[in-house]
Amino acid sequence: FSTPPAALAAEITLRDSASSVPGELVRLGDVATVVGSGADKLAEAPLMPSPVPGTTQPLSAGAIRDLLAAQGHAAGDHRFRGPYRVNVSTPLGRATSAENGWRPVRATEPLSTAFRVRNRVDATALEASPPRTPRPRPLTPQETSAVEERVAAAIAAALEAARTPEGLRLAVRKVELTATALREIAKRSDEPLVASFGESLPAAAAKVSANLRIGSGAEDVRVIADLVEQPPRVVVTMPLAKGALITTSAVQIEPVPVEELGKPQAFGYRTLEEAIGREASRAVRAGETLSDANTAAPLMVRRGEEAVVVSGGEGITVSLRVVATQEGRVGDLVTVETADRSDKFTARVVGPRRLAVLAGGPGVNDAASLGGPR
Repeated sequence: FSTPPAALAAEITLRDSASSVPGELVRLGDVATVVGSGADKLAEAPLMPSPVPGTTQPLSAGAIRDLLAAQGHAAGDHRFRGPYRVNVSTPLGRATSAENGWRPVRATEPLSTAFRVRNRVDATALEASPPRTPRPRPLTPQETSAVEERVAAAIAAALEAARTPEGLRLAVRKVELTATALREIAKRSDEPLVASFGESLPAAAAKVSANLRIGSGAEDVRVIADLVEQPPRVVVTMPLAKGALITTSAVQIEPVPVEELGKPQAFGYRTLEEAIGREASRAVRAGETLSDANTAAPLMVRRGEEAVVVSGGEGITVSLRVVATQEGRVGDLVTVETADRSDKFTARVVGPRRLAVLAGGPGVNDAASLGGPR
């Protein structure tokens, strides 16, 4: 701003817009008023190709300075005024001949600009061309997830309908659909989906191809389903306190959910027979899977409780009443003592308050010394 105007070669005042560019190239004189020394030559400096008829292209003041500098016109020698950007547009139906205002590009004119000249588009042909079909809107993640859940449910229904009671239970872990199939199913969300597997049902966990029929459509949509084995498990239907006996009314069998297949704690007993009759080794919540981690065999002998020890040999069986000094479950070794507390020995738990003498323990010959046979 301290430089006096007389020292400047030209003063360039940019316009807000330029809507009737007369030639194929946009020149400085088309977008700005140039006055001062060398103004005529500077006004002929090419800047960019004319926009396609019916379009608008912005041209910033900084770009104009750079383009002039590339052609040998030092931007620092001139004063720039006006807005920071010029909107250059070409209206539809503009004349395409030199007689109607278009000036052809001269071969001797240097085209040292930073732009490439576009091929001129005939405005009449542009108006006569058919409208372009809009690109379909991509589905959102929520819409994609909803479609995949519908497809997985249809495949799961087909698997369950064809499964035999003793057959392997398979579940759908993931489905793969093309973008076209996703859009088609999403568009027809109110129509039912029916899945099929061709000639035979999958017999093992694997990636398989499935056919989807949408409503009453004549064509099937092909999808890929990732099938995994879904084993059964025994779960608790009511809270159980520590020491509670597992009964039929307290448990049920259900398949392991697909989202829990990778968790070790999701697996446990597969049949009711494995769980019924055991005791909860800790408090168990409703819905929890039963396994050796939270159950134990029931106590058959309790400390201080009377029990019967059975011993046999040579065709003779002898039973002896004793008092347990330890708790025990089936198969445990516990210490017992005679009713008169005169002797102690070890016996194996074989049932409720019933034990068997080990080899080397009291037998028939010394049963009298332990209180006599009964």
